[in-house]
Amino acid sequence: MRASLDRAGIDLPVVLSPAARPGLDPRRLRELFPDGIGTELNLPPVSGGGVVRRTPDQGYAGLISIDLSVLRLQAVALFRPPVAGAPTSFLVLLSATFPAPGIQLGLGFALDAVGGLVGVNRRVDVTALQRLVCDGDADRVMFPDRAVERAGEIIESLASVFPVASGRVLVGPMVRITWGGRMVSLSGALILELPAPVRAMLVGRLLVGLPDPVVPLIRLQATVLGRIDTAVPEFELLVSLAGSWIVGLAVRGEMYLLVRGGRQPEFVMSAGGFHPRYTRPAGVPALRRLQVDLAPGNGFGLRMEAYFAVTSNAVMFGGQVQLEAMIAGCGVQGWLGLDALFVFDPVFAFAVHVRAGVAVRAFGRRLASVGLDFTLEGPAPWHAFGTGSISVLFWDVELDFDIRWGSPPAVPPRAGRDPLEPLRTAVGRAKAWVAERPAAERTALAFTPAAVEKLAKGDIVHPDATLRVSQEVLPLGVPISRFERRPVPVQKWTIKEVTLGTPQPADGLPSLPERFVPGEFFDLTEDQQLTEPAFVRHAGGVRVGTDGARLGAGHRVDDGYETGYEPPLPSREFSPWPGLFRREAVYALSAAERLERWRTPEAAVRVRPPTMSVVAADDLHPMLADVSLVNATADAWQAVRAQLGDPSAPVQLVESWEQRT
Repeated sequence: MRASLDRAGIDLPVVLSPAARPGLDPRRLRELFPDGIGTELNLPPVSGGGVVRRTPDQGYAGLISIDLSVLRLQAVALFRPPVAGAPTSFLVLLSATFPAPGIQLGLGFALDAVGGLVGVNRRVDVTALQRLVCDGDADRVMFPDRAVERAGEIIESLASVFPVASGRVLVGPMVRITWGGRMVSLSGALILELPAPVRAMLVGRLLVGLPDPVVPLIRLQATVLGRIDTAVPEFELLVSLAGSWIVGLAVRGEMYLLVRGGRQPEFVMSAGGFHPRYTRPAGVPALRRLQVDLAPGNGFGLRMEAYFAVTSNAVMFGGQVQLEAMIAGCGVQGWLGLDALFVFDPVFAFAVHVRAGVAVRAFGRRLASVGLDFTLEGPAPWHAFGTGSISVLFWDVELDFDIRWGSPPAVPPRAGRDPLEPLRTAVGRAKAWVAERPAAERTALAFTPAAVEKLAKGDIVHPDATLRVSQEVLPLGVPISRFERRPVPVQKWTIKEVTLGTPQPADGLPSLPERFVPGEFFDLTEDQQLTEPAFVRHAGGVRVGTDGARLGAGHRVDDGYETGYEPPLPSREFSPWPGLFRREAVYALSAAERLERWRTPEAAVRVRPPTMSVVAADDLHPMLADVSLVNATADAWQAVRAQLGDPSAPVQLVESWEQRT
């Protein structure tokens, strides 16, 4: 049995003063209470250990691991008492591992371990969880091995991934399944963050060890993080290969998928990262290239890396090969890389940036080098431009070139069709005209069941309703040079007026924003294809009032009423019952009088008009309070976003009571 104390001791203050001799000050001696206590017991058939320590947030953390030969149990707990008005919070991680070969499930599969996670007043920090997955350390929060030895990093990771958050609850079942005698191991945890907005996190770890998982020659580890956020809505998937190797050669890289809806829709799929000039959307992490090291090291290196990505605007891929052969600081270095961007519509075209070079180095200094950096665009015609360089000792020469060859395509790109007919068809559909009932009715009308049914079907409209006229064929009020991604003459479409009884000019009507894909209506340069958002908001219609609407035929209604009178309250009476001690009396209250006593001369509850606030899309943290959008157009929304510190941050517009406090 072993026991350990962390940071235990005695504080010995030393006095250095001209008024006294240097030495210890016995009046200020004090003991240091340990920050952590650990024990370990190795007594077959039972062994295990545990750790208890204080955490920086004035809380406590504990870990215990017990091996009973027939079952290994582990538990990790974080506890923080109420501090500065914050409620009590705790987090518990439990797991049970079965001895080899596990509980057999058939076809070579076996149940190796089960567990779960429960947290009260805790939430999931997505950024910290992504960092843990990218580093290949997801096992710290899911079936950790050698828990007592790694107690410090396990407790620190749990505290950072699941921080304190008032009013949030975490529930997460876990399971680990093996195949082929643990040659393949798959761990998974589904973590739910409750209550609304509900968020679901899927954390997984696939480990393949060949030919023997104890001493593998090939070790492939894929750590997975999946996330579903119903408030946005959003689906995100991140896969990391950190911690993998093939016969001692490291294999690294990350893959990512994002499908986002709501106000800022995005689609991103990548393996190994993005084009160097691509601007990542908000919330998309920087990804490591897919890499393979093909050299043993010790001065010799050969590294290959690549990436491939598909976004709403472009397709891109690239890679690089680096070679290094050095002995005692002398040797040769070489590199070859490219970054390509492809466009398939309206015609196939590409742009490839190529860089290559060789350098001779001695004792850390370059003696001679040859380099080439150019861009090739094509096909039909071809265009190559760039720079070549030669360097020998102190002599450097650079040569710029710009070459074009080939002829334009024999068949010009097919022009787009006239937008008039699709626009006329879209505006003529019934769903383009929507009557919106008012949020607060100003009339005292009471509708019959038949009228309510017709209102639901859209056969009639409410007297205070407004009318929406909107379409998604093309943006209004802005010049477009493409339609359905094909070139058209530059043109601008607007709504001149809406006739509803009396003509109403569209200039004085509020516009209705709709989402449009930029590449379908505008000419985008290569840089714009890499940096433009997937969707932009432009006017798609207008909102008009119902003044001048045709009214239905009048008809008689029964406007009779009945007058009712409440009976007067009965007089108060005392019962003649003398009581047990001839001193009691009973005072009777009727049901009507009891109700009358609770009535107030004024309304007991008043409803305050709602105020709107701008909050963060991931955790509803307030960013701008009491925001009033006079007109829900793209310009008005951009004006509000301009007040934020980061205008590209994902945000939502909610009522103030919904924001996190």
